[in-house]
Amino acid sequence: MSVINDMLRDLEQRKAPDRSGVDTASSNGSLIETKSPTLKKYLIALVVLLLAVGVGLGSLLLRDHENTITPESPEIPFSKLTPTEAKIAFSASQPAMNSLVVAKVVKPEVAPQVIEKKQIKVASLPTETPISKVKIPASKIKIPGSKAPTEKVSSRAKATTTVRESSDVEAPSTKPLVRRKSEVSPQKRDQNMAELSRTLFQKGESRKAYRSLYEFIAKHTVDQKSRTVLISYLLQDERIAEAGDVLVTTRVELNPELRQLKARWYVAQGEHNLALHTLRESLPELHRYPEYYALLAAYYQRFGFSAKAAETYASLLEYDDESANWWAGLAIALDSSKQYEKAVNAYKQALGIPDLSPELIEYIENRLSLLTVAASR
Repeated sequence: MSVINDMLRDLEQRKAPDRSGVDTASSNGSLIETKSPTLKKYLIALVVLLLAVGVGLGSLLLRDHENTITPESPEIPFSKLTPTEAKIAFSASQPAMNSLVVAKVVKPEVAPQVIEKKQIKVASLPTETPISKVKIPASKIKIPGSKAPTEKVSSRAKATTTVRESSDVEAPSTKPLVRRKSEVSPQKRDQNMAELSRTLFQKGESRKAYRSLYEFIAKHTVDQKSRTVLISYLLQDERIAEAGDVLVTTRVELNPELRQLKARWYVAQGEHNLALHTLRESLPELHRYPEYYALLAAYYQRFGFSAKAAETYASLLEYDDESANWWAGLAIALDSSKQYEKAVNAYKQALGIPDLSPELIEYIENRLSLLTVAASR
């Protein structure tokens, strides 16, 4: 309005006549009186023109503004829209969006990695497709002015995204291999007990050894080796009755070692014939049980069967002729059966092997001197 007033003042100054020679009072009176109606019309027309120009400019600016930002439908806040309406509004307000960058979520436990980016092109919707049938993932909707949602993503969402998109990073977990302990067979358990008890006897812990053997025999059926150790030490400690109690409940027919123990038990009881019968009942192979035949030969010689003893010792020497005791046994058996020449040769063979006990050496030397004197006569 100030611009219009300035224009009016300037126009009045130009149109006013030169009244310099007239006094002030007369000039003021004449000025008021001489205003013509033409000037008023001119001023009114100028004001109307200016108003028309202002209205035209205003309408033009409003029209341009409506063409650029005027929405086709009334604005509704996003908070009051349903998820489907929000998707449709977003797709309608972003017609020029060609791609959407989705950042790969990095698992917190894994070391920092280079964030991979995938560009997902959004296909333009055909004009004939109804808007209600278009499905836009909620994760791809980006509301203008909102902050990046990655800062408020829950730990569960991070774990899910990592499992889906970065399964190649995590190697499948493998369970550690567990080795099963091999079960001990009954025979092996029996052998272990026999070895343990022998060790205890050698250390002088006889009471503990006996208790362990009795407990093992009471709990297990496969116990022949344990019974063998138990009976042998009972006989050695002259616990004859106790050894008999164990032998009564023991099957000795299939075990040569147990048969030898039972024969010794019979001998301890004075049952010589039963002892020989037990040993001769089922003879094992000589090369597997040479001590079995040595015991049989010794009992033959002890109980008056010298010929049988000499025959058995001869069989043993055929198996192994480096045993001094077997040569001495053969010599004694031949000497008892009055085969003196063969006995002298056997005695000499025994003395030539350094395995004899001092008592046996003394006996052999005495017999050799006596047989030499008898042969010289």
